[in-house]
Amino acid sequence: WLALWHQGLVRFDPARNQILEIAHTPDLPASLPEQRLTTLMVDRSGLLWLGGEVRGVATTHPDGAPFPYLLDLEAGRNRVDANNIRVLKESADGRLWLGTEGDGLKRFDPATGNFESFADTFHPILDPLRRDQPLRVLGLAPDEGDKLWISSNQGLFRLDASRRSVQRIPLRTGDGARAESVSLRGLLRARDGSLWIGSYSAGLAHYFPASGDWHVYRHDPDDEDSLSHSLINTTFEDRRGRILVGTLAGLDLLDPTSGRIKRFH
Repeated sequence: WLALWHQGLVRFDPARNQILEIAHTPDLPASLPEQRLTTLMVDRSGLLWLGGEVRGVATTHPDGAPFPYLLDLEAGRNRVDANNIRVLKESADGRLWLGTEGDGLKRFDPATGNFESFADTFHPILDPLRRDQPLRVLGLAPDEGDKLWISSNQGLFRLDASRRSVQRIPLRTGDGARAESVSLRGLLRARDGSLWIGSYSAGLAHYFPASGDWHVYRHDPDDEDSLSHSLINTTFEDRRGRILVGTLAGLDLLDPTSGRIKRFH
């Protein structure tokens, strides 16, 4: 399944080399809700979940059932920000964590159809100079129990959902300085429990929560063995524990053991 910018949804079958394009059709209520999709997820039951820029979250069975809309229409909220979904993550109990473009973090319960906002939890610990700015949540990764890692435009956080408490995790730049509110993008929790955290301009951070150690990978124009770019869009861990890094300038492969980086362009 592929979400294409302004081009809807594509299903690619590599075994048959077949491509199925699914587009938003305004006159068909059960069609794809919108063309501008930002994130996809298949849950444990096989349901396909989609996050878009305007229509919130939609779901359907991958074999072709209609798309019901799941919109947060709570009074007093900006409906565009509230339903501009950037990342989806399923919790152990089947509820959905939703990272939004401008309405922070929320949780959706399919059993009740209710949205739960965590804006009040985050607000007190945000940078006072940026507290009035929208919280853009771009990465989510599960931690032990009911805890969750969150990467955002205002840094890295660890949420204890059962207690509704959140902790800010200061990042360390390459020179060892603390950076409280680095603008972050995607987030990956590797099999060893460490975190790979992409940023807008500070490169790729590797964080070990147990020890508090950090390592930062950046683009160096004079080093062909460095990252292709310091803006990181996404990361993925392969079976050998290597990290595929999607940068603004292309795809890289990073070996955490040796620190070597291979560019694919």
